[in-house]
Amino acid sequence: MSQSDDEVDEDGHADGHAPLMGWAGAESRVKLRLYRREGLPQNGLVSWPVADDLVAVLVHGRGGRLDPVRDEVRAGWGGVEDGEVFRSALENVARGDAPMVEDLRFQDVVPGRALYGDSTYTATHALHLARFVDPPPLGLLLGLPHRHAVLMHRIAGVNVLVAMETLLQMIHGMHQAGPAPLSDQLYWWHEGEIVRLPSSKRNGTVELRPPPAFVEKVLAPLTRD
Repeated sequence: MSQSDDEVDEDGHADGHAPLMGWAGAESRVKLRLYRREGLPQNGLVSWPVADDLVAVLVHGRGGRLDPVRDEVRAGWGGVEDGEVFRSALENVARGDAPMVEDLRFQDVVPGRALYGDSTYTATHALHLARFVDPPPLGLLLGLPHRHAVLMHRIAGVNVLVAMETLLQMIHGMHQAGPAPLSDQLYWWHEGEIVRLPSSKRNGTVELRPPPAFVEKVLAPLTRD
């Protein structure tokens, strides 16, 4: 596989980047980067599930030239817990790749928020959204159209229906336009978990098929009120 902005290098050694030897040297260098699960090499990359179609891969390097951290390298870090590795990698993104924050209005009335930036780690900030927005009890709608943007809406009332429709159109358009496309799907962030709200585009119309938990916990109560 040749490496692109959408792929990790199968060799595990991108030119110009020294290999990771131990946790003391790796702790300040590793980061998390979001990838589509489909098409990832199935050869022992250190990763964490994000949603049913997305994973966070542990990497080091810069820009589009990245080394994935492999299981055999991770095994050499002794008793370091997975949680500590994840937290350090996410903090490295937070410290070095801070996004711009912009408030939005969907259809001129419904509030939303966007994170954006030149860094291809921008989408990784979806893993700690509470840094950028106060999540309500029902959670957030979330879009990750490409690696340079995160779109969100705080779910607090029936305006969620307008937000869902607008976000779906925005996500599909931004994903298609790129650069560095990530996902054309809408997600539900709830209590720290990210759940995909499956959708597909037919005859120019985006059709959403929300899972039962989202219907029961979000749509049904809001549309009853």
